[in-house]
Amino acid sequence: MAVGARLHRAGGRGHRNGVPADRPDGSAALRAALTNPGEPEVACTAASTTSEQWNGGCNGRGTITATGAPVSRWSVTPPLRSSRQVVSVWNGSPSHNGNVMTVRSAWNGSPAAGASTSFGFTVDGSSASPPQIGACTAS
Repeated sequence: MAVGARLHRAGGRGHRNGVPADRPDGSAALRAALTNPGEPEVACTAASTTSEQWNGGCNGRGTITATGAPVSRWSVTPPLRSSRQVVSVWNGSPSHNGNVMTVRSAWNGSPAAGASTSFGFTVDGSSASPPQIGACTAS
C-alpha cells in the first residue's frame, strides 16, 4: 500500500484514499490511454541524392520513408527552377500542372512503417544537382 494511503472498512467495503473499492477511480482508463495511445499517423519524409552527374544534368534518387503507420500512397512535388527540367522518372508516376511536377507512387507505393522506397529521375539543365524533394504527402 502506498505511503499515506488509508484503508477503511465501512459496511464491508474497502476504501482507499476515500474512494469506495467498488467505484472506479479512473486509473484503469488512464493506464489504458497511456499504454495504448491509438493508431499512428500515416506520414512520410522525402530526401534526394545524386547518383550520377555530368555537365548540364544528373540522375537523382528520391527516397520516401514511412514515418508512422504503413503508407498506401505517396506523392512529392520537387521545386524546379526554370533552368532545370526533369526529363524522365522511373519507379514513380510523374504528372505536370503548368510548371509544377508531382511524382506519385507507382508499384512501389506501400512502404511499411519505418521502411523506405525510392524513385529515380533525370534532370536536364544548367545545374548538375538534383532538385531538393519537397514535402511528402502520404495516405
